[in-house]
Amino acid sequence: MKKHSLALFVVLMVSMLLAASVSAAETAKIRVWIRGVNDVATRMFEEEVIPGFEKLHPGVEVEFRPLTFANNYIEIDTAIAAGNPPDIMTLGRPSALKYADKGVLLDLTEFVKSWDRYDDFYEFTWTDSTDMNGRIVSLPVWLDENAFIYNKRLFEEAGLDPNAPPETWEDLASYAQKMTKYDAQKRVTQAGFKLNWGDWMGLLQSVAPFVWQNGGTFLDEKTWKTATVDQPEFVEGVQFAVDLLNKYKVDNYKPWGEANATQSWIKGQFAMQVNNTGVLRDIYGFAPDRIHEVGVALPPGRKTRATFVGGTDLGVAKASKHPELALEFIKYLYTTDSYLVRLDQEIGWQLSPLKSHKEASVKALPVTEVLYDTLEYGKSFEPIPENMDVRKRTAEAIEETIYGLSTPEQALKQAAKDINKMLQKTDWTKKF
Repeated sequence: MKKHSLALFVVLMVSMLLAASVSAAETAKIRVWIRGVNDVATRMFEEEVIPGFEKLHPGVEVEFRPLTFANNYIEIDTAIAAGNPPDIMTLGRPSALKYADKGVLLDLTEFVKSWDRYDDFYEFTWTDSTDMNGRIVSLPVWLDENAFIYNKRLFEEAGLDPNAPPETWEDLASYAQKMTKYDAQKRVTQAGFKLNWGDWMGLLQSVAPFVWQNGGTFLDEKTWKTATVDQPEFVEGVQFAVDLLNKYKVDNYKPWGEANATQSWIKGQFAMQVNNTGVLRDIYGFAPDRIHEVGVALPPGRKTRATFVGGTDLGVAKASKHPELALEFIKYLYTTDSYLVRLDQEIGWQLSPLKSHKEASVKALPVTEVLYDTLEYGKSFEPIPENMDVRKRTAEAIEETIYGLSTPEQALKQAAKDINKMLQKTDWTKKF
């Protein structure tokens, strides 16, 4: 009797284990980590996006984790080190390329180019998502544009047409001088044009558009192995930015960040600035009675128009156990119920990388029409692994010229030498 009981117990246990294994096999989990989402966006993921996807894919569980901009990379790096990265992660542009260089990200080239949405993306957005070998390693999901923002009231007070923002560098310098005010000590109390330089990165993003508008580049476009920051087009762009401060004296030397820029606009302390769209979001949020004073325009141009566009990409971990499901989730996010458009607005007036989303965005928030038009002139920095080092060294040279420690020609000539020395040590080759 005991033998029969034991045998029955064994059979039951084996059956339970098999059932558990079958159940486990039927359940697939993908982990999605998204940075910078507020409470509304988090609820949208948890109450709409994820339940909708899971309903279409029975047996699939999506584990969502919102991250901040501050802890995003810490959490991702910790997970990578432990051998357990999330299936889908958000990475700043072009930080994804560093992770691809380390072998962390899945090659998405075939997926992207066979996707019927491929041609819907703004073409320039692929620059920060494509590695040295021409492989697409991440997908642009939110674009953060540096917009040309101006104060219509201050234009009128200076006798300028509030509906005719500057078109050229000459216009910009002329308008800025007319709208700059000083105290008895000749200190600027109202900046005609405010450079955004709370740190070296903000400074570079303020000056780089002038370089691009003048036809300049940071690196030789054929190889990305030779610095071109010492070339005439680049030097002239930097010189114009320096002249705004030192020659035309339309701004002071007090750096400030996004929060200060918002408060200063509300107080009427600057007339024009190129800054990210978060400033517009905050002005609309903190001073709704003043939004009629907000002007948004295409960036002024020289040889062309140009502005910096950064943002956030989605990467899929090469170690993902369910890469097909991860890619299906991405497709769902981009194509279902205007999720991407709504999330763009909640996360902070970010812009969709898909041209077909413009109409819905503009309908919800009319001021974004100019922002989307500006995307046609979007530029970014050359996507090499040493990207941040190249940018920082260039920013240091620009800062030297602002403070009169060197001329643009001298500072940028030395910066080019330092960058070339750095790039000579690299072992990569641009293959496209």
